[in-house]
Amino acid sequence: MDKTVPPGAAILLDFIRETEVGRSDRASYDVIYANKQHKLKQPLSW
Repeated sequence: MDKTVPPGAAILLDFIRETEVGRSDRASYDVIYANKQHKLKQPLSW
């Protein structure tokens, strides 16, 4: 988590991420629908 995010907000954001994707790692957000991210011209995030 970015060090500029207050600790309470970081806890909330971590909870939202785990609830949305079911995992606690950042890589879960880099997958697009139907797992077709390899067809993108550039990655979603760097």
